[in-house]
Amino acid sequence: MTHGYGRRICALGIVLVGLLASCMVGQEAAKTEVNKWENDIRTFEQWDAKNSFPKDAVLFAGSSSIRMWDTAKLFTEYPVINRGFGGSQISDVNLYVERIVLPYQPKVIVFYCGVNDIVGGGKAPEWVVADFKQFLATVHAALPETPVIFLSIRLGPAWWQHHPRADRVNASIRDMAQTLEYLHYADVTTGMMGADGTPEPSLFLDDKIHLTEQGNVKWANLLRPMLKKVYEAATKQ
Repeated sequence: MTHGYGRRICALGIVLVGLLASCMVGQEAAKTEVNKWENDIRTFEQWDAKNSFPKDAVLFAGSSSIRMWDTAKLFTEYPVINRGFGGSQISDVNLYVERIVLPYQPKVIVFYCGVNDIVGGGKAPEWVVADFKQFLATVHAALPETPVIFLSIRLGPAWWQHHPRADRVNASIRDMAQTLEYLHYADVTTGMMGADGTPEPSLFLDDKIHLTEQGNVKWANLLRPMLKKVYEAATKQ
């Protein structure tokens, strides 16, 4: 009896140690994930500490496609702030929204993210939409007068096989925009397609993921009519 009891205690101890180790690994992984983009975010904050940012700006938020988009050059008619970073997912933007979105109190937010969620993160469309809903809720609670324009997820030739999931995300957010006054859905995908209904190769860099200069100009022109309408309406409030 004593030996059996001792063995059970020993086994329990091993389980507890395993659980503790697993917890510590999980915490370390979470810490690593939190710190993944910290240098990028601090760079924004250091710039802000030395410079003034424009009032009533159009704030572009999201992943590397936003970061690589020369928004100040392509949207000279607006005061612009660009806060795109790395290969971020929507959950990353959510993590830093209080540092890279809310402080600027922008007049309009243009949001593009989700490709990395689908391709790199392997997330289901429902998960991606849920993360965007969290972003939207956080922004609307803090900035109820600020509309958000969601740019439809577009895939380059390299990742075109993932388009069914991207299409589902786009469809869900398009439907949301029909019921939420402060959310606008901009279809900037259809206009980037070639005659065969797949992404036009000439608009993409050699990586077949990011846009060429020509592609970025076209992307801007596809957004411009809606941005003009939304910005003017927000200015009149």
